[in-house]
Amino acid sequence: MKFKNNSEENSIEDELEKLLDIVIKLVSGLDNKSKAALKDLLVEIEIIHTKIIDILLPFYELNNNKVFQNEFRSRYKKYNELVQKELKYIDNSSSIIKTKIDYLIENHGWRSDNIEKVMQVFGKKENKSKKEELLNEFEKMIYNCYTNNKKTFYKTSDVLLNHLNKELDDVNSTLDRGDITSARMKLQLFFEESKFNLDNINQLLQFLRSIIEYL
Repeated sequence: MKFKNNSEENSIEDELEKLLDIVIKLVSGLDNKSKAALKDLLVEIEIIHTKIIDILLPFYELNNNKVFQNEFRSRYKKYNELVQKELKYIDNSSSIIKTKIDYLIENHGWRSDNIEKVMQVFGKKENKSKKEELLNEFEKMIYNCYTNNKKTFYKTSDVLLNHLNKELDDVNSTLDRGDITSARMKLQLFFEESKFNLDNINQLLQFLRSIIEYL
């Protein structure tokens, strides 16, 4: 049951880790207005990752037969209502993120072709090339991952959740036949093969929240 999105080399986890690495190198050189604009953008990115976690976590926690038998059906029943609500927000978030990155670029000198503004943001001329490189990398990453529903975050999420839908149906059918262990193992295998490590992503999100709080 391999279901990687072969058109994309990196997972959601990889992209988030790379984004955080760029951000922590940038923040010390930004003025207060730029920090506020960056914070608004990062808050939206934190929200959509958290919503994916919220969809997956109720099933990820079913890690032994007793818990699985007691909890799966009630969580499965709530799933469709939850996923529709969360996906509606996620689908709308790309336009919000695009508006925020466009605002950041146009108002805070993040365009590589506007050297004077870049120098105003970072001050020291000798640091300009490195900072400009980071700015360009950040801008490119946001546009490639988050600014419309065909970008990598949304495509990868769609693949993941489409397979989750099918897997939950199969797990439920297996449970109906009374095979608790096989049903739970199917769900466990889904998470092992999904390239979406909830524990690692939760740690990255905690770090992102720390950055947001600092800003």
